[in-house]
Amino acid sequence: VAVATNIAVLASVLLLVAEIRQNNELAEFQAKQERRYIGQQSEMVFYDPKVSEVWVKSIMEPENMTFAEIRAMDAYLAVQVWQMSHIWQLEQAGLMPEGATEEWMLDGWDYVFANTFAKTWWEVTGGGWSHLERADEIIASYDSDQTKRDYETIQQLLKERAVRNTD
Repeated sequence: VAVATNIAVLASVLLLVAEIRQNNELAEFQAKQERRYIGQQSEMVFYDPKVSEVWVKSIMEPENMTFAEIRAMDAYLAVQVWQMSHIWQLEQAGLMPEGATEEWMLDGWDYVFANTFAKTWWEVTGGGWSHLERADEIIASYDSDQTKRDYETIQQLLKERAVRNTD
């Protein structure tokens, strides 16, 4: 009887461990899905030419932005950071692997923060996100002109291809 009881207890513990592991995997999957969804929703907003113009201005000539344009970009950047804060909360709760927050920052923040406007925004507002360890260091490591150069490169290549196609 004691052996059977011990086996039943061990089986229950193993089932509990498997269920916890499965729940953690589900939470991680849901967080990844949410990240994709938020990213898709953010990008869908840019179908509006007015919104795209604000974003482009934040990249190409941030010094000429109006307060309304600054506020629009503030909202866009805040959504990105809130998402990262959510990942941090899941990591702290043990529902995401250790280091997930930093990995996610390194995996996608360069697109968002590799420009003068976003880096300046972070300098001013980043203190409120101090729980995101290494965020200051990661954002500071980005080249302030990278996004601008990327878009200028795309534009230049398109122009070169247009010229070649007319020859």
